[in-house]
Amino acid sequence: MQSAGETACLLIGGACVVDDEILRAADRIREATGCRLAMPTFTGRFRRGGGLPTPPKVPYFPEDAEKFFAGVQQMILVESQAPCAFFAYPGVESSFVPEGCVVTTLADFVEDGPDAVGRLAASFPEPPAAEAHAPRFLDGEAPTGALTPMAAAKSLVSLLPPGKQIILADESNTSGLGSMPHWAEGPAHDSINQTGGSIGIGIPLAVGAAVACPDAKVLCTSSDGSSMYCIQALWTMARENLNVLTVIIDNGAYAILQGEMTRMADAPMGKAATEMFDLRRPALNFVEIAEGMGVPASMAKTAEEFHEQAAQAMAMDGPFLIHMCVDGSEFL
Repeated sequence: MQSAGETACLLIGGACVVDDEILRAADRIREATGCRLAMPTFTGRFRRGGGLPTPPKVPYFPEDAEKFFAGVQQMILVESQAPCAFFAYPGVESSFVPEGCVVTTLADFVEDGPDAVGRLAASFPEPPAAEAHAPRFLDGEAPTGALTPMAAAKSLVSLLPPGKQIILADESNTSGLGSMPHWAEGPAHDSINQTGGSIGIGIPLAVGAAVACPDAKVLCTSSDGSSMYCIQALWTMARENLNVLTVIIDNGAYAILQGEMTRMADAPMGKAATEMFDLRRPALNFVEIAEGMGVPASMAKTAEEFHEQAAQAMAMDGPFLIHMCVDGSEFL
């Protein structure tokens, strides 16, 4: 890999992406060789923010993954496997490995991946000292206007308390696409995520994190469709007074399943199929649902409302939920 350039990709997962020093070591390899650095699509837990290198995730959809790996001739795996599509799509190649690419396993799942990355990084010169990290959104400038997932991410990142353990249980799904760079600008934190098709895991994940780490501030980003699988976990938050801020991103649709259905259908979906993914008949009032389980809640329809509510929730102990109506749409 001495001069691998963009034709090589180092794909790291497992223990490698939860260790700050190993993330820096992997980035040192990237800088020294010019290779691409990435982590698997479904990475259950990884570290991010505080100036840490953040390897991009392998894209979920095959066409995006094909572009991501275009030109890669050598793929090196560390506690990861050769990337492939989660679903089999008609007429679409399931493997994301380019034709002719050589795949090498440096360390598999039962071996010491961090040690392998550390040893490889040690063969390259020490990089210059990095400048102190200053999170971009801690400047007091709150987002304004339409309430979009990007605006909400900026607000939450700007409000993360430096010096405190922070855990993000993220199941924002389609609404969260593109927000990863914003989270990387905040203080260092752990991001825990679904590891496959486990829809509905976000809120229970937040419960587990808060029980395991009672001194941490836990954030949960979920969506209207996925949250309904295990919404009763809110009751556990109330019963145990868990320090969790839950944000339900409500776009009034089961967008992830709608997208998958569209990909599988040979013809446009009919009225009955389309209505299966509509979550506005009747609309879900997550404020009333949360309060009915003992969790205080509020509704935000603008970026200003969301930022104010998130600031209040971040400053308090115990559970709180924000029903976030995407781009201010009147769902109720």
